[in-house]
Amino acid sequence: MSNLAGWLKSREDRLIYYYLLALTILLLFGVRGMPWVNDELAYLLSVDSLSKTGSPLVDNGISDFNAPELVLHGTLVVDANGRRMLMPYPSIFYPYLALPFYLLFSIPGLVLLNLMSFIASTFLVYHLSLRFFNAYDVSLTSAIVYSVLTYSVKYSLDIWPHSLSVLAVLLSSALLIRNGGGSVFAAGMISGLAVGLRYPNIIFTLVLAAYLILSNRPRQLLLFSAGAAIPLSILLWVNNSLYGTPLRTGYIDFADTEYICQLMFIPLAIPVAILSALVVKRYVDVPLLYRRHGGDMRRLLFALLVLSLVLFGNRIIYYLGFFFSLVVDFSFNPYYDEFIFTRAILQSSPILVLSFIGIHLMIRERTRRESLILLVSIPAVEILFCCVLGVFGSMSLMRYLLESIPYLSILSAYALHRLRAYVLSCPQIFALLYAPVIPLIIEAVNFAASKNLIYYTYKVPMLLSLSTLIVYYYGMGIKKVILPYLLVSIIAYSLVLNITFLSYNVLHREYLLSEAHEISEIIPDGSLVLHSRYVGQMIYIPAKVHRNLDIAFLELGNRTSNKELVDHYLDNGIQVYVVPPHNKSASFIYGMVKPNEEPYVRWILSEYEIKEEITLINDRYLFRIGR
Repeated sequence: MSNLAGWLKSREDRLIYYYLLALTILLLFGVRGMPWVNDELAYLLSVDSLSKTGSPLVDNGISDFNAPELVLHGTLVVDANGRRMLMPYPSIFYPYLALPFYLLFSIPGLVLLNLMSFIASTFLVYHLSLRFFNAYDVSLTSAIVYSVLTYSVKYSLDIWPHSLSVLAVLLSSALLIRNGGGSVFAAGMISGLAVGLRYPNIIFTLVLAAYLILSNRPRQLLLFSAGAAIPLSILLWVNNSLYGTPLRTGYIDFADTEYICQLMFIPLAIPVAILSALVVKRYVDVPLLYRRHGGDMRRLLFALLVLSLVLFGNRIIYYLGFFFSLVVDFSFNPYYDEFIFTRAILQSSPILVLSFIGIHLMIRERTRRESLILLVSIPAVEILFCCVLGVFGSMSLMRYLLESIPYLSILSAYALHRLRAYVLSCPQIFALLYAPVIPLIIEAVNFAASKNLIYYTYKVPMLLSLSTLIVYYYGMGIKKVILPYLLVSIIAYSLVLNITFLSYNVLHREYLLSEAHEISEIIPDGSLVLHSRYVGQMIYIPAKVHRNLDIAFLELGNRTSNKELVDHYLDNGIQVYVVPPHNKSASFIYGMVKPNEEPYVRWILSEYEIKEEITLINDRYLFRIGR
């Protein structure tokens, strides 16, 4: 009780606990135990297999009949018996961490794990901001910005473990800055654990090591490295046991060892270069060196710049296009054309444009140098990593940059705090706080109109963000007049857009779940379900988990293998069902497809007799076939 009294001693601490409690209760209403995308399917089935067999390997009936159609999604491995099995995708640590939640709450338990991770991350954002700035108003603002004004909130109600990965990176940062030996060792262990959740998190381990070097803490660096070595050694041992080499991962089934090394090590050159620069700055007197050899150094740098442009000009332009598409406007992506469904950071959360202003203010004030390095280096390295690797995550909101969002939120909150002091008057602060409520009410009243407005205003957040930067740096006399209204606009847009995506996420999973419940009541245990679109398999996953269905994706095979598969199940007295690709859940993204116009389904239905035609809710059809 005394510890609890200490936690609640200050008014600000009580506020953050009350806020987190209210946020948790609200998000609990959105928990739906239903996967939406293929990655979530693989995570779910890996945990389910671990709970039933003690192994995260997923077998979808392939042990009985080795057919390509029985491959679900993700990566494959061939065991000693020649069976192809779905591997953890991509994390080997996640199934073991999620197992207790799954055993207690089934599929919703995986969502609860993400929700709890998101709430804990929000508290750590508050804690880190308080450590960096020692200002409760900045800390509370940081927590609010992160939890409702950025797209991180949407991933709090998903199955895939992105929120858990964010928590691991944040927690390792929070423990590292406490300076205690035990805390630093624990930070290393959690940082290594984060790598087992998402392999790219290795770049954050290097950033934290660089932070210790810059802070001149060699003993803590050894403790951090020792802590990180434990989970990393386990990860390498597991990969070696599963794939025959420690550098091979469960992310994809590579046949080219050279490509594996390229994928693993080329992107790591970025944080290694940053680490090397920090070491040089720490132990080399750069100003003295520059004074003695400044002219030679300038000529050498110019020559290297020209040489780089000649040799790597196209590649540099490609990386710059990726950088701009990740940060400002995704339509500039040099690789991906269907940009209307994917948004850059500032298009998803224009409030984060204030992080640039926060960096400028911290540099100008010449304070908190080490804090600034940590706050900036993690987002910068992650964005550069994605540029080099060509990763963006085409799921409307870029999930591969989620680890950066807490640090950008802290910088944005600091900018809001400083701008309040010399830009905003009391009436403007009032408008800033309450104006976003108006579009949020519109969002609640007319969800469809709000969703359409979000897509049709694809360029608006980018324009608001750039306008905010221009007015702040070059506004001069008009800054105090225009900047407050730009701040109101970016806060309102960030709030409405991210609540819209959160609502859409919940409603769509609710839609799929209603179909899944009906499927579970109709299809007998152990049946085979044939479908022709990845999106069509999601509603059968709860039945697969609880009723042991086998699910076959027809497009992975051909007509001969399709027929052999169906004949095998029918010969063994197992019922076979065919799913036409007419489904409204697919229409949200892919457009409506009329029944029986899919070639694979049409051919299967022509080869066998339709024993039963079942009309499900939402105009979905299901056919039971036989001879």
